[in-house]
Amino acid sequence: MRVKLRHRNIHIPAISDEVLPQLLVRLKVYDDIVNGKMKCRICGRTLTLDTIGAIGMLNGELILVCDKLSCISKASILFSESKTSG
Repeated sequence: MRVKLRHRNIHIPAISDEVLPQLLVRLKVYDDIVNGKMKCRICGRTLTLDTIGAIGMLNGELILVCDKLSCISKASILFSESKTSG
């Protein structure tokens, strides 16, 4: 099944490469990232500091997604659906 997304204007907060490690430490996932223990929630790809594409909360759970456009797109849908249903 294919899903066709319409282009839409969305606000995407960005984090600099310098701030990302500090954020991951605060979220208590930095060690898991650098040790190759964290996976993309969408495709299962191992995450590194260079391949994190999105970070968000879904139903109180921290979600990390890789930098593949398809994964970011799917995560965006999940996050927006949770906002409208919650």
